[in-house]
Amino acid sequence: MRTARMIGVAMTSCGLLALLGCKKDVAKATPPPPTVTVSQPITREVLDFDEYTGKLAAVEQVEVRARVKGYLDAIGFKDGDAVKKGQLLFQIDPKPFEATDKAARDRSARSRRER
Repeated sequence: MRTARMIGVAMTSCGLLALLGCKKDVAKATPPPPTVTVSQPITREVLDFDEYTGKLAAVEQVEVRARVKGYLDAIGFKDGDAVKKGQLLFQIDPKPFEATDKAARDRSARSRRER
């Protein structure tokens, strides 16, 4: 019995100590609020872009070759433009061709007269 009483007293005193130890001052337990710095937003225009390393290639390609020799008078498109079927691409100087045509007509007319 004595042992049971001593165990009861020991448990009661441990319980009281636990209750007293758990009771803390709430004001001391919570830390003060953190210091916060505030800045005003800046209003400005932002240009969004991304840079990528890569290689560009056209989906379709066309090789254009002249069938006659001559100097270019005009180019009917700009690099990168989409062109349509039948669109003028290059204008070759017609003067040498007109001179060759005139000379051939003159020879033909002379040969007809000589017959």
